[in-house]
Formats: sequence, C-alpha cells, structure tokens
Amino acid sequence: DLASRTLDFLEETSLKLQAEFHHDFRKDSLRKHFDLVGDETSTKQTGNGVQTKLVGEEGVKELRSLLQIYGDFDMTARFQDLDILMPDPRWSAGIGVRVVLDSSTDDTLGFYRTLERNADNRRATFFHSFRAPDGSLKYPGNFVVEQSRSGRLRLSRRGSTFYALYAADESTNFRLIG
Repeated sequence: DLASRTLDFLEETSLKLQAEFHHDFRKDSLRKHFDLVGDETSTKQTGNGVQTKLVGEEGVKELRSLLQIYGDFDMTARFQDLDILMPDPRWSAGIGVRVVLDSSTDDTLGFYRTLERNADNRRATFFHSFRAPDGSLKYPGNFVVEQSRSGRLRLSRRGSTFYALYAADESTNFRLIG
C-alpha cells in the first residue's frame, strides 16, 4: 500500500463525532437546508445534481448551508462528472465548500475544485483566511493541479487544527492539500 497512513486518526475520530448529515443534491430538497442567496433563476436542481450558470461579470454563486456546526467536524463533498465551462477567461469557476467560523479572528476555510483563468488550469485549492493581530486579513493556502472530473473534497477540524483532503475519482485514499 503506497498511501500514507499519517492521517488515519481522522478516520478513527470521525466515527466518534456526534451527528451526521447527508444531502443528495440530485434528489433532496435544496430549500430545506440551503439558502439560494436570493438567486432562484440561475441555480436549478437536475437529475445529475445542481447546475449553476454564471453570466458575464456576475460575482460568486453559492448555496449557503442553514446548518450550524459546533466543535470538531468532518465534512465531505462528493462530485461526479464535474463539467466546468469557462468560455471567457475569468478568475475561477468550480465547486467547493466554505466554512465561516464564529471566531474573534474572522476565520474562514475554503476548499474548491476549480478551473482557474483558462481551460488547462484545473486545481484543488484550500485557504484559511483570518484577521491578524494588526487587523490585516491573511489568506494562507495551498493548491495542487488536479484533472479528475469526479472526487471528494473533505474538510476536517480536530481541536484547533484544520485539514483539507482531496480524493480523486473513486480513490479511498485522500491527499492532504492544506
């Protein structure tokens, strides 16, 4: 087995987490657990999942979860046959998971599978933004080039440490991204 076992503790501790939530975007209601952020026209549910269309200079399109999480967590977003089209170069397009923490330093975690600026620049990207003691906003992070059209984005928290892990296609092995 060539996969690293250094993160096995995440699997062991995830079994002890107190609650579990599962949402299948192909068939479960969006409105029950997600806010469409006032945009009901460009996001639609299909038999394959959720389809969103971003036109021209529009900003970010997102589905905001209506869930609150306390303490340690393990969250995985699975995607299949990801089809990102970007006819005009722009900053990025893709799917992801973003967690905003209720903290004195305004922590935000983001983990995305994106197409960046052109058709050949596909990535799995993680960032952890926070407000530094001097008041400035910091955005440390990491990315890897990733061509898979299916996979899983996984964000985990154990104590004060965050982990961003990526598994391509149907692999059972996650790679640490951040």
